[in-house]
Amino acid sequence: MTDENTSVHNPHDSFFKSLMHNRETALAFLEEFLPDEVKDVLDLQSLELANTTFLTDELKQYFSDIVFKLKMRGTEDSSFLSLLMEHKSNPGEYVEFQLLGYTANGYLTQLKEKKPLQIIIPFVYYHGRETWRLKQLSEYFPQYPASLRRFVPEFDKIFISLFDVSPEHIEQLTDAMLQAALMVQRNRYHSKELVRIWVYITETLLPQSEYSNFLTTISVYSISLIDLKPEELRAEILKHSRQKKSTAMSTYDQLIQKGEEQGIQKGKIEGKIEGKIEVALNAYNNGLSIQLIANITGMEEAEVSRILKENGMI
Repeated sequence: MTDENTSVHNPHDSFFKSLMHNRETALAFLEEFLPDEVKDVLDLQSLELANTTFLTDELKQYFSDIVFKLKMRGTEDSSFLSLLMEHKSNPGEYVEFQLLGYTANGYLTQLKEKKPLQIIIPFVYYHGRETWRLKQLSEYFPQYPASLRRFVPEFDKIFISLFDVSPEHIEQLTDAMLQAALMVQRNRYHSKELVRIWVYITETLLPQSEYSNFLTTISVYSISLIDLKPEELRAEILKHSRQKKSTAMSTYDQLIQKGEEQGIQKGKIEGKIEGKIEVALNAYNNGLSIQLIANITGMEEAEVSRILKENGMI
């Protein structure tokens, strides 16, 4: 099985990246977690996807990215805001040098494309549970005097660690999709608590039709993380259901009936090609876009299109 902490297509990053393709949820995330001094300068309502990446092939083993474009308030000048998802649950040292390479490649890309230079704001989203902080590059050279450390390049970055965000903070978020996603990711190491949270999310959001696609996505993701035997999982779902006829159990049964069993119940989605195919077919049936399916499964968009064509769906 592919190690979730080293796979280029990390399922946690793919899930969060797909979430950030929803403009309202991305806005809610940035409004909540950007520093005030940055929000004072940027016009968040101008937010749009830049449809680019500054990742090199080498950097893809460390990060996923999604690049936004935002104007400064009162001007037409724009900046790039790169939301980077760190793949590893325990990143180790030297990530800062990889970030330096990322931002440098971003500026070099702009120069190669002969476009006006725009500032790149790196924003690192870390969802591992190990304690970690970003250093200044000069901290790696403590044995050198200040007269030499001044030659080390320094740059600022925004950093958020999900496990530094309290459950109470998450509960007060007003965007339902963002709240649900962070609750699931924060509890992914605790299967029984994750079942309780998933049942709550399902029973709360299912009656609201605008969340139907999101519920399919978060259900597939959540169930793939739950490390319980099928009978234990069913018992936990019934235990936490607040309804006589559990909508969460119905959702689970529907996923199994539609061929999700190989991808969810018998192993992690990212490690099972057969499961990925079933996820792709089910997700497309439920109205998800090819781009979103690619983000969820870690497949290339061309591969998703090929699978859909072979199954007569497009």
